[in-house]
Amino acid sequence: MERRAADGAGADRAAVGGDLAGAVAAAWGGPQRHPHLARRHQRQPPRPRQGRPQAVSEAAAALRWNGAKLVLTCGDALLVLRRDDIPTINWPGCWDLPGGKREGDESPADCALRELFEETGLTLDPSRLRGRARELPHRPGRAGWYFHAEITAAEAGAAVLGDEGAELRLMALAEFVTHPEAVPHFREVVRELLGMAAP
Repeated sequence: MERRAADGAGADRAAVGGDLAGAVAAAWGGPQRHPHLARRHQRQPPRPRQGRPQAVSEAAAALRWNGAKLVLTCGDALLVLRRDDIPTINWPGCWDLPGGKREGDESPADCALRELFEETGLTLDPSRLRGRARELPHRPGRAGWYFHAEITAAEAGAAVLGDEGAELRLMALAEFVTHPEAVPHFREVVRELLGMAAP
């Protein structure tokens, strides 16, 4: 008696479950009815990894860039910043270029110049910048912007270290591009942006 009751209840549940599944299927209508939902769940092939920064189109970079750096030359020297020696940040204690991450919807030049002011107190006219987007070697599919500008000795002398970083100074270009404690991919960026021969 109890067994038959249980079996009957199971049959009822199966019928209800079948009706519910049918109702859901009818409401869903399949990917033809909701193509935007179907596309959202399609797997994308992995992006190939690159061993060095690659040039990307400005149109593509505008959609996926996440930061900007400045190559500021003063004659044959470069304005560089030693990163804080904190193990939780990238490249702790290494020589870096002024610049950093994008905030909000600012443009690449605005990002670079804001970071420059925060890190050094310097302000430059955007018309002095010449730049390009490069794919990040450690983050394939993401780009960074790199700008070059020539600064005067007076501007370099007026640079003052901000709240971040351990040291700010002019370093000979030839020294930076071979320095064992310079951020490796920035050594290459400086060489490429300035047309310097590889060591």
